[in-house]
Amino acid sequence: MKVDVAPGGPSAAEEWRLGWLLVVAALVAYGTATVYTFSLGLFIAPLQKELGWSRGMISSGMLVSATLTGFAAPFAGRLIDVYGARRIGLAGMTIYCFAIAMLGSTSASIEHWWALWGLLACGSLFVKPTVWISAISKNFTASRGMALAVTMSGSGIAAALTPSITHALIEHLGWRTAYAALGGGLFVLNMPLIWLFFYDRGRNADGTAVTAAPVLSGFDIKPSMKSRRYLQLGFIAFFMTAAMTGLQVHFVPILSGLNVSRVEAAAAAGLIGIGSVIGRLTTGYLLDRYSGPVVGGVAFLIPVGASLILLFPFGPDAVLVGSVAAFVFGLALGAEVDILAYLTGRYFGNKNYGTLFGTLVGLLALSAGVGPTFAGFVFDISGSYMWFLVTTIAAFALSSLMVSTLGPYPADFEGQGH
Repeated sequence: MKVDVAPGGPSAAEEWRLGWLLVVAALVAYGTATVYTFSLGLFIAPLQKELGWSRGMISSGMLVSATLTGFAAPFAGRLIDVYGARRIGLAGMTIYCFAIAMLGSTSASIEHWWALWGLLACGSLFVKPTVWISAISKNFTASRGMALAVTMSGSGIAAALTPSITHALIEHLGWRTAYAALGGGLFVLNMPLIWLFFYDRGRNADGTAVTAAPVLSGFDIKPSMKSRRYLQLGFIAFFMTAAMTGLQVHFVPILSGLNVSRVEAAAAAGLIGIGSVIGRLTTGYLLDRYSGPVVGGVAFLIPVGASLILLFPFGPDAVLVGSVAAFVFGLALGAEVDILAYLTGRYFGNKNYGTLFGTLVGLLALSAGVGPTFAGFVFDISGSYMWFLVTTIAAFALSSLMVSTLGPYPADFEGQGH
């Protein structure tokens, strides 16, 4: 089913001419916001060796951060609606990069590790997708799907580069200094881009900033959150992301269990990022042209293939099997965020986008901690990732069902309920 874009606004070409640097800044920042997740799998082995912690204990740091950001994300979304994404992004990126650098200072006390992840939560809260996507949604309409896809491809680029870079840093500097190098490097990369090119309001035809506050349409918060569609989006945000993040963080350890070396596993994991970029751009292209629920229903079934490959690793070549699984998984990685971001705007409008999508991001954040921790403890208890992989298949299938039954987009946002 084709989707018609409302007439009267700027063309897709015009939106890109005025806003491409905004997309670049958001892309880099969005990718940076995922580095702590993509890098954790590489730190598990050296942390275990030096501190004697189990995989579940190490992964529990993400649960601490995710729990804090999960409950606070709706309030952060409201701050974006009130103060704007630019101010929030500048402050958040500063705290976030400092917190990553500080992870390398942990002692052998698990409480110290949790406290450092609590600090990371303070920064991560304000570099969540809501910040970058809010600005994109306000500046792109005709090409919103593709603009969101390009922005969120930053996560795929991070997924492709982070494992190898992190492995090299750990090998040459040790895991403690590697964390410091990651935090410092990300700060130097991001701050000039955010300061110069990231903004909330659009651009006039001559490229100058719009000074008048835009009039945003959309539904009110309470009726939106009580609607069937929003509850279904919430289900997807939690269960789909828990399965995806758990698989992502433990991908290198899973491959190591198939007798793949850490160097080969890190290289294979890089294919997740390549697949993610391809999958996200394809998803963005399709969202601008076809029904979001249909696109989402298909996209959410793709990672079932990756779980099956890892559950039944056919053939003797474990490196090849792992590489294929990584690429297939990458095609769907982050699709839940892209599709949730797009559908939130299409179903509920931009009036309270920060709060509504911010609440979903809270569920994303919470599930991003639950998934890796659950995977870690499943391994600790059973000595295998088999039952974790089985649960991911169920989560992907149910999420596909939920998104495919959302129904048509509302014709307008004049009402207050739907």
